[in-house]
Amino acid sequence: MLEISIIIPVYNAESYIERCLQSIISSSVPEGSYEIIAVDDSSSDRSLELLQKMEGQIPQLHVYHRRKAGPGGARNLGMNYAKGRYIMFVDADDYINTASFSHLLSLLISQYDQDIVGFDYLKVDSEGNEKPYSNQLLPYCREMSGAEYMNMQQPLGILWGYFFNRRFVLKNNLKFQEKIAHSDEDFVSRAFCVAETVTFLPVLLYYYCYNSESVINKQGKEYEEKRFYDNMKVIDGLCIYRQELSDSFVGSGLDRKIDYLIISVIRLLVRKRMDDEFIKMCLSFFTEINLYPLPYRRYDWKYSFFRVLTYTPKRILWWKRYIDTPVIGKIAEKIF
Repeated sequence: MLEISIIIPVYNAESYIERCLQSIISSSVPEGSYEIIAVDDSSSDRSLELLQKMEGQIPQLHVYHRRKAGPGGARNLGMNYAKGRYIMFVDADDYINTASFSHLLSLLISQYDQDIVGFDYLKVDSEGNEKPYSNQLLPYCREMSGAEYMNMQQPLGILWGYFFNRRFVLKNNLKFQEKIAHSDEDFVSRAFCVAETVTFLPVLLYYYCYNSESVINKQGKEYEEKRFYDNMKVIDGLCIYRQELSDSFVGSGLDRKIDYLIISVIRLLVRKRMDDEFIKMCLSFFTEINLYPLPYRRYDWKYSFFRVLTYTPKRILWWKRYIDTPVIGKIAEKIF
């Protein structure tokens, strides 16, 4: 049975794509158990050429091309062609744990039919050092609804941390926003809102490689500002979606996710030392949609503390102004 469709959006990844594919095909899993769908998004390097060459060598690899639709558009096209029971999203500059992939497909995944199945992952720096991607504790081997999980803690908007049941995706018409950098946050949030069954497996499957040249991590004012504008589009879209929800329990879970997206934006505004006027513009936008100052919630003391420290634009600008000083900088590192 075709268990997994692995969708890989590719943009200028000639330096990484072979490593990514090798980590998958080097497994001992039968070829008929999975397929790889690589979608080139108008790369300007040799990515498409390499993919087409490997397509002739790897039976389970299918290569497609889209014209500058962004990662979201590439993933949408991949989902159109997917035939597996589950869909997995992999970034071209990352790789998977070959042994865990073999174990999952050979012994485990056939036993599951949940809407979303999560697993473990690590972050790898440019020198190959591994460390946890986050400090979240996952509720392993316990089935719950997506709303139940969202009311426990906000799901990280990392597509590669989950398998999505293809039948579930089609039933709920889940799609990615195109031509924006943070469509994964929107997709994951909506998926958890409608998921009836979610579980997490204590299996280390994925290695996220920090790449300073990726779409998300590019430096420079133009890229940084676009990143914030895309964040605001995602948050605004989720707020509209929130108003359409009739289930208050699902709504409270999505409220938590949106609140922490706001926190993420504020932290980035400070860390990236964005211009004062740009920071004020972002905060003004969040004020207009009633998300700044951060709403009063009883999540935990860290949320409440952050809310107090960033309650006014003046306080946020103060943190930005003194973040590079010895004493304030050490405090700011823990907060932002």
